[in-house]
Amino acid sequence: MQTSKKGIELIKKYEGLYLHAYKCPAGVLTIGYGTTNADKEITCFTINSNTTITKEKAEELLKKSIEKKYEPLVNKYNGIYKFNQNEYDALISFCYNIGSIKQLTQNGKRTKKEIAAVMVKYNHAGGKVLKGLTRRREEEKKLFLTPVKQVKQVKQENKQDNKKDNKKNIYIVTSAGLNVRAGAGKKYKILDVKKKGDKIEIDKVVKNWGRIKNINRWICLNYTKKL
Repeated sequence: MQTSKKGIELIKKYEGLYLHAYKCPAGVLTIGYGTTNADKEITCFTINSNTTITKEKAEELLKKSIEKKYEPLVNKYNGIYKFNQNEYDALISFCYNIGSIKQLTQNGKRTKKEIAAVMVKYNHAGGKVLKGLTRRREEEKKLFLTPVKQVKQVKQENKQDNKKDNKKNIYIVTSAGLNVRAGAGKKYKILDVKKKGDKIEIDKVVKNWGRIKNINRWICLNYTKKL
């Protein structure tokens, strides 16, 4: 499974965006959307008190951390629980903040009902109950317990979306990560990274490069499929 936009927005809401390194309530150096040196293998740099980044870099670090570290930790238990999208997104947010769901699930032994009940107890930092963590756990629990739309309804919505997309010059990313560059060629600076499954509308094509509609940013169309 993959984290939906809802799950990513939940993480952003409670982590906040910090472009200069700071110490979180637990005393850990943090930057961006809650990125720490625990993610050094993914970020490939060490955070110190003077570290600064751009908003674009913060978005990149968030996506990389979710895809390479936290999704695998939650997917490990998906075979046991068969999570729906809301359950999955709630657990990704929890895992991003806590670092694991092993203890929360008792390594897969708790029921979903028990997981939801216990989730709200993880609201401490530095031995103290924090209001922000309490609100986050409550919102994660609420999302975890929220039913998803029926499959038939979702399929119908997807079918309608695809019909709309087909009328436009829409491409879907087929590679694990697709660089967004400042110009049409690999010599240009990387400004963003799109993940597999992202849909992108193109308004100009130069050889095998496409310009993203309304912004002067380009992607290599060799790693996409036109809808």
